[in-house]
Amino acid sequence: MGAGRRWIGLHQWVVPVDAGAQLREVREGSRLRELEVEAEAVPTAEVSGEGVLGDDEGEDDGVLGGLGQPEPDELAHLLLVEIPLGAKDEDEDTVKTWYFQSYDFTLMQLWTKFLVEAAEQVINGTGTGFYDLHLDRIDTSWSGKLPLLDYLVISDGHWFFRKLYLHEHDKLVGCVYCSEGNLTDFGINFAIRKAFRTAFQFINECEQCEGLVTVVRTFAPAHFENGNWNDGGDCSRTRPFEESAISLTGTEYDIRSTQVEELESMRSAKGGKGFGLLDVTKAMMMRPDAHPGSHRDFMGMKGFNDCVHWCLPGPVDMWNEMLLAVLKKEGLIAT
Repeated sequence: MGAGRRWIGLHQWVVPVDAGAQLREVREGSRLRELEVEAEAVPTAEVSGEGVLGDDEGEDDGVLGGLGQPEPDELAHLLLVEIPLGAKDEDEDTVKTWYFQSYDFTLMQLWTKFLVEAAEQVINGTGTGFYDLHLDRIDTSWSGKLPLLDYLVISDGHWFFRKLYLHEHDKLVGCVYCSEGNLTDFGINFAIRKAFRTAFQFINECEQCEGLVTVVRTFAPAHFENGNWNDGGDCSRTRPFEESAISLTGTEYDIRSTQVEELESMRSAKGGKGFGLLDVTKAMMMRPDAHPGSHRDFMGMKGFNDCVHWCLPGPVDMWNEMLLAVLKKEGLIAT
């Protein structure tokens, strides 16, 4: 939670976070540091920086997604058994790397909105927030980095909650959240399915990516209440939901199911690369207390509550513990 002391069970006593100033004050909640979520069917052991770096020595890991920043940040802090040479921004904010010299280990953050090629529609020089998505074209801002990686973690989904115009084979085929009478609104799951399918196919067919292992982190939902992000929605809860308070039948879990279906389809392909699943959706649906809310001051966007990112102790630590457990369970990493 920015620079400062943290519970030893969350790996580090002191965690220097370069973005710590984004959180202006600590979220209220006397039990915050005690709360953890059990991930069913994925046994995890305490993870240490020495253990992760020892398992991954001489390798390069990448974390890819539109809202995936907390995961590579937290993994970098987990690995602080050694201070990395420093975060390096290679291409504005789309690529950031940390290098752990004595282990010859590189952690890379790759940022993409939709996994596939996209362009915001601009009217009179002003962005509209609407995007043209080419569902059969990969976003080259991240795909060109694949040959550098041994492991890739993909997470995406939130950017699809907006008006999208869908293209395939250079033809407009439909939309998402649109009202044009001459277009079919295929819905958000259609677009997500197509984007993930294109990404998986590209990864699987990458001739320069021998040995690459890809892990999909499933959709981690937002927790806005009393409105949306831009009209007063907030997330002021200080305790997790009970399991009885969540539903596995809504849009958020449908997105998770779509991601899992596409992953399983690719895993069944003969002669394909290694694919693993990091299924966090149900656990994250139970954590409305783990967003920064009104306490994040990001890029001058004051007056808005951040109920999307996971910037508080607990959830992202769990993702990285699960990641190592999944890699070992699936035989995708040496035990």
